[in-house]
Amino acid sequence: HHYFEVRRRKMGLADLHHYDTYVPILSGIQKHHTWDQAVDVILAALQPLLKCHLQLIASNASYRAQNEALATIEESDRIIRDLAIPAVETEHDALIDLINECYEELAGDADVARTNQLLEQIYSAVSSHFFNEERLMRQSGYPEYEEHRENHSRLLATLRRNMDRMNEDPDYGVLLQQKTLANWFARHVATHDSRLNRYLSA
Repeated sequence: HHYFEVRRRKMGLADLHHYDTYVPILSGIQKHHTWDQAVDVILAALQPLLKCHLQLIASNASYRAQNEALATIEESDRIIRDLAIPAVETEHDALIDLINECYEELAGDADVARTNQLLEQIYSAVSSHFFNEERLMRQSGYPEYEEHRENHSRLLATLRRNMDRMNEDPDYGVLLQQKTLANWFARHVATHDSRLNRYLSA
């Protein structure tokens, strides 16, 4: 194959072995992927395979994401309860219940109509929660309000985009939701919400 011959000459080898194909031959190029980006690339590349293969890969990614999300959500829950803000606490509990219910649906033979219904409820709950949280930030003079608000907008756009993908390609949409639903929520809680909670409790 021409590629292997080019690689052999570039590496200055008399013979090319299998392990030589893993050695970079271009300098100055670095590519890094996060866990989530790597899973996205793999799922997209393997879409032509059988659905069962994709489900296995996505379920493993989902298991890791849910475990990470659970620890973060529990920590956020503790902080919110310490702040004793009843409205935020109630919204937080309702949102976690909806996310858990959606994962239970996704874990089996997901009913697309029911999953879409739950996702719409989650989107509505998140939008309401973000609205109230932004009002709280303005009232308290939170210095990182603009950055936090922009993250809210990006999260809602991502959630809506994933919901649209669910309608376009239900099989892939289910896998995408399994991987991302808890993860994006946990990531936001671990960063922006944690900083806000520290500010409000100071």
